[in-house]
Amino acid sequence: MISLGTRILSDHLLLDGVFTMPLTVSSTTITLGGCVVHQSIEQTGGQKLELYDPGDGLGHFTGADLRAINEYRRTAEPVDFIHHIGSWRVIVIGVDVQQSIKYSDPIDADGYAGTVTLLII
Repeated sequence: MISLGTRILSDHLLLDGVFTMPLTVSSTTITLGGCVVHQSIEQTGGQKLELYDPGDGLGHFTGADLRAINEYRRTAEPVDFIHHIGSWRVIVIGVDVQQSIKYSDPIDADGYAGTVTLLII
C-alpha cells in the first residue's frame, strides 16, 4: 500500500531517492597539533524523495489524488508517507504532472503521469 496523508495512492507508483540519499552529515578538520578530527551525525531530515508514475501511459495519479496532494502542498502540512520500501514524515514541495489522455473536461478518476516531490522532515 502507498499512502500520503489520508490518501491511498496507486500501488504502481515508483519512488526514487531512498537508497541514494545521504545518511550522515560530517566534517573533517586537522588541529594545530596535526590530529585529524572527524565528526558526523545522522541526517534525519531535509532529503528529497520523488514519487513518480512508471510511464506506462496509464497515469497512476488520479485527479482526486492530485487535489489532495496539492492541498498538502498549499498548506505545507507535514503528513505520513508510506511506500512499500519505507515510511517517512514529509511535506509536499512539488507536483509536476500531465493528463495521460487529454480531455478538456477531466474528472477526478482521470489518470495523470508525472512526479510528486516530497521533503523528509
